[in-house]
Amino acid sequence: ACARGATGERGLTGPAGPAGATNVTVVAGAPALGLSTAQCPAGQRATGGGGTVAAGEVGYLWDSGPTVATGTPTGWQAQADLVATGADANVQAFVICAAP
Repeated sequence: ACARGATGERGLTGPAGPAGATNVTVVAGAPALGLSTAQCPAGQRATGGGGTVAAGEVGYLWDSGPTVATGTPTGWQAQADLVATGADANVQAFVICAAP
């Protein structure tokens, strides 16, 4: 068994951390055939996103992700095809943006 000593004095309070995101918005990209991209306003970062196939079309998203593979994401893209033919579907991307 290990002996345990007395509790020491409490240390000093550390400095405050940086402020978190205080402004979170959703930005819609332009509807497009096959591929739609939504971009955050300057100075904001993408925290997530998605897309939707146009009303009246039976399609599926086959890609939904940040517009960059590495680094700071500032946009989102979505790609869609029609179920019946595999041709491009009308799609609209959305991005969730956060600003400090």
